[in-house]
Amino acid sequence: MVGKLMKHEFLRTRGPLGLAALIALLIAAVAYGLALISPVVAMFPFGVAFTIALVFAFGVQIYLAVDFYRSSFGRRGYLTHTLPVRGSTLVGAKLVYAMLVTVAAVLWAMVLLLVCLATAVELGMITYELFWSGFRELFGSAPWFVWFLGLNLLALLISTIVQYYFSVAVGSEAWINRTGAMGPVITFLIVYAAFQVIAIVAFLIPPSYAPLTETWSWSLPLVDMINDPDGMGIPMSVFWISYVLSAVLVWRTVVSVGRKLELR
Repeated sequence: MVGKLMKHEFLRTRGPLGLAALIALLIAAVAYGLALISPVVAMFPFGVAFTIALVFAFGVQIYLAVDFYRSSFGRRGYLTHTLPVRGSTLVGAKLVYAMLVTVAAVLWAMVLLLVCLATAVELGMITYELFWSGFRELFGSAPWFVWFLGLNLLALLISTIVQYYFSVAVGSEAWINRTGAMGPVITFLIVYAAFQVIAIVAFLIPPSYAPLTETWSWSLPLVDMINDPDGMGIPMSVFWISYVLSAVLVWRTVVSVGRKLELR
């Protein structure tokens, strides 16, 4: 049943998502082509393409969150919840599909960024050597850490869709349902503020890792930041705390749809 629901989600959303991906690639390709012909003219489409590449994954997530609200809690929600499927199964299928789409969107954004990098090289804004030099200065040269950070950043991006879906589900409950579409927005602002507080708490939990010096520190990250702001590492707790909170949000989203559903 989950597979059938996910297939339905794909068939229903593939049009807008595919169109957005093709338009983004077209703008990036036009910018690259113009860079070979007229660098001055290429500057504007290059800026547009670079901006789209940076926000592409987030834009896709917002689209999916809005679609989740419309299909599950708006007028179409009545039809959706007439299906002989438990609420937990329904939201689980939608959430897993959104996570997979997020991964695909991130990979597509990487393609767009590579095209933008090639355009920037043609425009004389940077060289490949300078880019990789800056990359190593930012993330260090340890291969394991580059993979570790990349996978965790991807996981954090995936957890963002969890926050959106939680905000939509809980923000549509009876306690705030009268505000209409503002319910999910207000709930998300609360969730966002809570995650910022948690990020601060992470600076009180060791260890931290400094990619440039490839060293671990078991003192409080906050103390390291005060003593040596330039040499402080990345608090490792920021990752696992986010994942634990995301798991709680998934559980609460399922409970919300399964037990506290109230359509408008």
